[in-house]
Amino acid sequence: DRSLRTQQYNAVTAVNATAYKNNVVVSNVKSSTKVFVYGLNGALVKTLQVNADTSFNLNAGIWIVVLKNNEGQKSVKVMTY
Repeated sequence: DRSLRTQQYNAVTAVNATAYKNNVVVSNVKSSTKVFVYGLNGALVKTLQVNADTSFNLNAGIWIVVLKNNEGQKSVKVMTY
């Protein structure tokens, strides 16, 4: 039965996010990439659409950065201070 079959999905994008002080750097962007930043309470804090490496500032805290493009999706936890 097709409805019981599981579909494997393990595509992970090569785009990465890192933080230094209050600056978050999105690197290795090769195609249109959506960037979503969530607080630890699950609230969406920031949304970006980027086509090249970029950086942006965030207040001090711990954030979940979700990176989505045509290669796949990745979630990265970053800390700003």
